Amino acid sequence: MSHEQTGSTHRFPSETVLNHQTVELSTDYQLLSREENIHEHAVNAAVIAEITLPVDNGSGADKQLQLLDFGEDLPEQGVPIFYLPGAGYLRGAGFAKNRFALHGSNFTPDDHIFSFYGLPLGSKTTVGREPTNHPAQQLGLNDTVRPSKHNEANATLSRDHFTIEVDDDGKIILTDHSTNGIVVKGFPVETGSDVSS
Repeated sequence: MSHEQTGSTHRFPSETVLNHQTVELSTDYQLLSREENIHEHAVNAAVIAEITLPVDNGSGADKQLQLLDFGEDLPEQGVPIFYLPGAGYLRGAGFAKNRFALHGSNFTPDDHIFSFYGLPLGSKTTVGREPTNHPAQQLGLNDTVRPSKHNEANATLSRDHFTIEVDDDGKIILTDHSTNGIVVKGFPVETGSDVSS
């Protein structure tokens, strides 16, 4: 795992349970480098945080979303999202045109295994089970409102579970609005006091 080193301090990620709380995440540190993420998940981006939702992924585990960072200097045509070691870029799977995105990292083949949602700078995105919620459709979370082998477990996902805000400078704010909360593994911005409010 990648943990960035600054000066003489070595910073390690924390795991924070959010329940109607807000946290700002640092983009200066990585849970996984791009190379590590290609090896583990075939995704062509670094991981700066992992968000765990109380929703069955099809194999009995909670669904996990990676907060991806494709880098600041994206070409206009974007970069391929998926890269298979030994085979190269996965054709037809799309291009990332935003620096940040969400990706379902532990989903099953029946459960939107190539789930992906771009997060443009200056955007505020709500993620939940609302059937008209575009992120829910692309991330494979809206199966909570249709018959599913996981439907009972997926009832733990709120209609508007959390929001992720990316300002014009790339600052990332996560806010939980749910009944059952989220777990965020990443590098909260240190403010000198409790980072959640």
